[in-house]
Amino acid sequence: MPDVYYQYGTGRLISSSYVGTDAAVSALFYVQLTMLKVILNMFHDKTIVICKVTALVCAFASGQVHATDVAKQRELEPAAIEAGRTLFVKNCAVCHGANGSGPPGDWRKRDADGKLPPPPLNGSAHTWHHSNEQLTEVIRNGSISYGGNMPAWGALLSDTDINHILSYIKSLWPDEVYEIWRQQWGQR
Repeated sequence: MPDVYYQYGTGRLISSSYVGTDAAVSALFYVQLTMLKVILNMFHDKTIVICKVTALVCAFASGQVHATDVAKQRELEPAAIEAGRTLFVKNCAVCHGANGSGPPGDWRKRDADGKLPPPPLNGSAHTWHHSNEQLTEVIRNGSISYGGNMPAWGALLSDTDINHILSYIKSLWPDEVYEIWRQQWGQR
């Protein structure tokens, strides 16, 4: 979890980990920090304030949370998440989007051929309704039998590759979605 410290009177911000550098992250972080400075100045307190919540909100809102932060929280291997991200970008992103958000449009609406489009995998669709075994089976054998267009990846991806991809996909899910999935399936 990122720690951000602001010391009253110095205007210094000390961060123990990366929160993000793009304009949206910086702007959001600046707004949060400015609000904190105003509150601190009201109390004239000269102590260091730990602002984990502010940094975490900014990081999650921007999608800039480190794989290690999510991995620690969810007991996933950071190396597995990173390997999964690489495999996802190479094999899955063309249909499911670079960040797992899926293609534009309603993923529940069949196309002219009666096939379902690729669903989002970022926790906003139904992926988290399925166990590891079910998700592995769909990646390995495709989604044709379920009314989708996804080809079988079993000949191209090893079981380890598929597990890494699933670790990456689960790292995209919001905390509350991951927790519901974990409780429902008793898995990580």
